[in-house]
Amino acid sequence: MRSHTQRLMVCAASFAALCMGLAGCGSNTASTGGDSGEVVNLTYMHRLPDSEGMTLVKDIVAKWNKDHPSIQVKATKFDGAAQDMIKKLETDVKAGNAPDLAQVGYAEVPEVFTKGLLEDVTEEAAKYKSDFAEGPYSMMQVDGKTYGLPQDTGPLVYFYNQKAFDELGIKVPKTKDELIEAAKTAAASGKYIMDYEADEAGNIFAGLANASDPWYTVKNDAWVVNTNGSGSQAFAETFQELIDNKATLTNPRWVPSFDASLQDGTLIGNIGAAWEAPLFKDSAGDTGKGDWVSPRSVTGSAMAPAPALTVVPASQCSRVVSTRPKPWNSSTGSTLRLRI
Repeated sequence: MRSHTQRLMVCAASFAALCMGLAGCGSNTASTGGDSGEVVNLTYMHRLPDSEGMTLVKDIVAKWNKDHPSIQVKATKFDGAAQDMIKKLETDVKAGNAPDLAQVGYAEVPEVFTKGLLEDVTEEAAKYKSDFAEGPYSMMQVDGKTYGLPQDTGPLVYFYNQKAFDELGIKVPKTKDELIEAAKTAAASGKYIMDYEADEAGNIFAGLANASDPWYTVKNDAWVVNTNGSGSQAFAETFQELIDNKATLTNPRWVPSFDASLQDGTLIGNIGAAWEAPLFKDSAGDTGKGDWVSPRSVTGSAMAPAPALTVVPASQCSRVVSTRPKPWNSSTGSTLRLRI
């Protein structure tokens, strides 16, 4: 017979598959349930946006709780930066009062793993493996063990203000040279078609991937690190030229100055995850309302710093394996079981 803890993990795994692709997890801190007939309580911390028009976590949880009275979930939204949430989770795990489940970006999975914050849910997650694309699922694994399930992935796309572009007489760039020319033209009028965001490593690595120049490879069972390949140099030189010519903004993505650049109409284009559209809308307010669009099937040059810009329906994100030309994934999120 399965132990109580195993039953909790399986129950939570069912919640994962039916609701949001959450991790198949639970914890021994939940109240006793299962065979005893008592209610199992699970806690979940996330940073997911709750803008108007979006499917809200609280609504998903409410539906789950209504349909599954013996397994109740309490969701808590963390209002803060990703790194601040990681620090809180680390503190809570050490104190023994961490949530059962936590949503973090794919980029943060190695950090929370190496800090010993996660539980192994390989057995419980296996039944859902076929529901996900191989890439996102593999990012939940370390040394063959699984520590969560993908929540979603999203293609990187280029958002731009069509009206502002038309007024400046520029078009969406498809190559490095077109990018630099359009950026300089816009900057001459006090507008910027791109923001170089040092805090968005995923966008940078996507550009390197598009230049076919990965930094980390494996050869003869050993890691090979090369950060100075021709693609990396071309990528860096492109952005360095934009920065040197003051043809790009350099605001970090998740700070007030980024929002301000949208609100005052200075920033008229930017690369971001497809799911960021409602966040851009909230940040911009009424500025440029109805003027922002995203190109469909714009394939960039291999030398361009931006990845191929392709719009994919959100429903196809983490559950579809596509072939090139394809959108490069942004680091959206996963849900993991924390060690209690």
